[in-house]
Amino acid sequence: MSSAKCFFVFSVVMAAGHRCPGHGHPCTEIVWCDGAAGWLHHHHQRRRYTPGDVFTYQPGAEHLVRNDVAGRHLCLGVNGCGADLLPVTVCRATPELCQRLTRVAELSGDEPLVAAERDLLAGLVVLELRRLLAPPPSEAEQDRAHAAKAILDTRFAEPLSIREVASSLYVSPDYLRQLFKSQFGDAPLHYLLRKRIAYAEHLLRETDWPVQRVAAACGIPNPYYFSRLFRKLTGHPPSASRG
Repeated sequence: MSSAKCFFVFSVVMAAGHRCPGHGHPCTEIVWCDGAAGWLHHHHQRRRYTPGDVFTYQPGAEHLVRNDVAGRHLCLGVNGCGADLLPVTVCRATPELCQRLTRVAELSGDEPLVAAERDLLAGLVVLELRRLLAPPPSEAEQDRAHAAKAILDTRFAEPLSIREVASSLYVSPDYLRQLFKSQFGDAPLHYLLRKRIAYAEHLLRETDWPVQRVAAACGIPNPYYFSRLFRKLTGHPPSASRG
């Protein structure tokens, strides 16, 4: 999967009754309807869009828009990160997707760092949209996700890695991350770390063990990393959790 390249990003204020003539792009186009509503026409098919929807078109696909409710279209042209895998469709944009699209549009200028950030954010938009449009997991995939969760729930205190969990289920780490997040709404590593820190809080309250021993008992043998992680996830140092 190639890295993302942002070809264009701009906003268009669409008046009620506005008609955008048929056109196409050399890249994937993602459009967020910020208040606007109307109809999309593509390959003799017509799709309704409403405020808050997002729709996509693939390179070279000629399309036109007929707007019947005034609002704004935020248009992003992008290649890479699997943008070519996005279906031509209309769906409801998530708050995270809207925030990223807005941030891309706010970036202006051709400075290398600005362009790099724009490409990065465009790639995140594509990945979020791919996640949003991904088909629901099959029964076998759900079983794998629950098996991974069971491993993390029972072996979180061991120095366990996500790669080991994926290997035990005969899938790749990337596939497991995608499957786990689709099923439980969180990455497996984040889930594992929160389990470990929750157990650490319990040990700090109920025992007088030194921090190094608590860290090792939670599957994190490095006490310095443990202390940084503990503070990051709880907002306070391990000493503040003592009973």
